[in-house]
Amino acid sequence: MIDFIVQDDAYNPEKTVANAQYFIEQEKVFAIWASIGSAPLKAAMPIHNESETLTLFPWAQDLSFYDVTANPYFFSVNPSAYAQTFGFGKVLVETYGIDGIKVGLMTINSVDGQQTVDGFKDSVGGSALVDEQTWERDSTTYGPQILSFIDSGVTDVYIGTGDTQFAQFLLEADQLGLDARFWGSTGTISANSIELAGDLSEGAYGVNVISSANGDKPGLNEYREAMFEAGATEAQISTASLLAYTGGLVLEEGLTRAGDCLNTASLAAAFESITDFSTGGIMRPLNFSSENHLGNNDVIILQVQDGVWVEVENLG
Repeated sequence: MIDFIVQDDAYNPEKTVANAQYFIEQEKVFAIWASIGSAPLKAAMPIHNESETLTLFPWAQDLSFYDVTANPYFFSVNPSAYAQTFGFGKVLVETYGIDGIKVGLMTINSVDGQQTVDGFKDSVGGSALVDEQTWERDSTTYGPQILSFIDSGVTDVYIGTGDTQFAQFLLEADQLGLDARFWGSTGTISANSIELAGDLSEGAYGVNVISSANGDKPGLNEYREAMFEAGATEAQISTASLLAYTGGLVLEEGLTRAGDCLNTASLAAAFESITDFSTGGIMRPLNFSSENHLGNNDVIILQVQDGVWVEVENLG
């Protein structure tokens, strides 16, 4: 039996550190699960590592996390922000070519945001970048960024936000007259973004690390069934919960492989032995090793079609 203890850090690194100390020193936890945000997790990682506490399947994408030598107890199925926009640049050029393409990026003013920009710059589409804009976590409007994109004549905008911010961006872009293809980051992909933006979300793309939570694949059907049985609402059928669920599949496999002799070292070794692991279509097959604790390093393109996010293979 696994006991779960939940603490909310409110995306505050100081609270994240305090929570980590509480988990490790008082609750004697075996692992810390699914932390959200690179800045908070980065603040707490030294405590995790010093105590040899496993850090499992977070939604945090700083490149430094994937260094196995520095973070031997960190395991993830969520590629870095850098990898996601690197993949986005490849998809964009393969689909539309480079001639006439002008790209704008809007990313959060943080380490994650800068790595998001760097990933696109280093991609085959990097030369098409004409406008970089940032936003703050307490931003209430994206008008200035949108006006800059209009002035720059962008054909494509990558919007690295959450789902509510993405919906607001689409609403303001419509009001201000920004005519472009919109590409949302992983955090934008949920039923909530569609509900908030309405018809303006139709045709928008999502650059994801995972298939659509609403897709018709065995693993996705099992995920939704499990979520609804647990009392989830439709709004909670999202990339965030699907990522956590996928991590749970890997944890289950790791525990099975580790057997009765369970400790940090045996579970880490069990994870490292997992190769070509099927998630039923949620992600590409997952592969770990002693040199690689990131099981998934692919991007999947989604699009809003008829009011739902669907996986698309042929863009145009």
